Amino acid sequence: MLHGFEKTGYTGTIRIAAERVDADLLVRVVDDGQGMTDEKLEDLRRWMAGDKPGVEASDASDASDASGSSAFGIGLNNVHRRIRLNFPGSSGLSISRAASGGTTVEIRIPTATPEDKQTNP
Repeated sequence: MLHGFEKTGYTGTIRIAAERVDADLLVRVVDDGQGMTDEKLEDLRRWMAGDKPGVEASDASDASDASGSSAFGIGLNNVHRRIRLNFPGSSGLSISRAASGGTTVEIRIPTATPEDKQTNP
């Protein structure tokens, strides 16, 4: 989260909202930080989809983690893959640019109601 505010000169705002959409829980995290370029956003999306070689060659050095393990670190990808392993389908993370100029991350996971558990033990 801090990367998006480093070059702005102010602390910024992070908004978190959650809602149920159909049978899913949708958590939306929106910041008004510096955002990212179209190229960096596309690289990040490809990297999370498993296309890591193309991202490594891009100029994303300011997004490197302390270990230098990848252009984007391991946090986002780790969370995305863990969600996808436990909840196949449309679950996981999606990242876009916010209208405010920052970044929006959506986390989608299925919900289970007591009725669902009785129907599908």
